[in-house]
Amino acid sequence: MLVYVSSTTCLQDSTMLRKYVLELKRQCETYHATGLLIYSAGNYLRFIEGDYDSVQMVYQLERMAEPDVDFIKLYGGADRYLYFQNYPMGAHILETNELKDLGDFQSQEMREYLDECTSINDAPMSLVKKFIEYNGLMRSLSAQ
Repeated sequence: MLVYVSSTTCLQDSTMLRKYVLELKRQCETYHATGLLIYSAGNYLRFIEGDYDSVQMVYQLERMAEPDVDFIKLYGGADRYLYFQNYPMGAHILETNELKDLGDFQSQEMREYLDECTSINDAPMSLVKKFIEYNGLMRSLSAQ
């Protein structure tokens, strides 16, 4: 399992973000990795799970695709659970614009599932929860 963050050097338009999310999902399907991508105002958190080789391959492909972007690893370790085993890469978009349709957590059932996952008391899920909380707070402050 690997949890890492990065930021874009400029805000991506919806076409670029859509292409990125679909490519990351394809890579995860190809290499049998699962996980979660969260995007908010140019900031990404990726949570990739699966066997070590699969996770490393997806991570390396991303690094090669974005050579000018710094990736900060927040967590790396063995999987205790496969939280998102049914999602090659579940996307959660913390935006209120046309990008919302990229999100896999739109229905009440899926929002409850994400809430349930982020309530689990372990390091990787705590990072996900803090990223969501912090970016939600920052959006609400910038809207004031």
